[in-house]
Amino acid sequence: MTAISPEDADSVALVTVILPAYNHAKYVVEAMDSVRAQTFTRWELIVIDDGSTDDTWAVLQAYAAQHGDPRIRLLTQANAGSHATLNRGLAMARTPYLAILNSDDRYAPERLQRLVDTAQAAADAATIQTSIHYGVVDYLIKPFQFPRFEEALNGWKAKH
Repeated sequence: MTAISPEDADSVALVTVILPAYNHAKYVVEAMDSVRAQTFTRWELIVIDDGSTDDTWAVLQAYAAQHGDPRIRLLTQANAGSHATLNRGLAMARTPYLAILNSDDRYAPERLQRLVDTAQAAADAATIQTSIHYGVVDYLIKPFQFPRFEEALNGWKAKH
């Protein structure tokens, strides 16, 4: 990652949240709202509609127009499956930390702050994984769980 000037240090994203979406028009707004409600604000959100056949893409576009948050990037693609969609998000990430949020899940408000604090305290850790609490999914994916994920992760690491 390139050097950050002291005056920009508080505004530069540290975490990329990748949100793959497929036919979750009725859930995706709640997922995105949970990212925007984070106590930790130095994030970017990459939302990729994976060829949904419902109104997911229209819902995403309306959300972006309503909120105008420059930290959110929306993309759409022909259906390629979850692994390819996650790998595309990884390739686009511009931050030292990564998190994944499924489009029908949501984050607890302190999630990203807790994960960044933990990652910075355990600088040698490759992954941090948490669990489900009170119905809120809260986790990071380990590279070995997805085919070609490790290859994409290594490409992301080379950029940072």
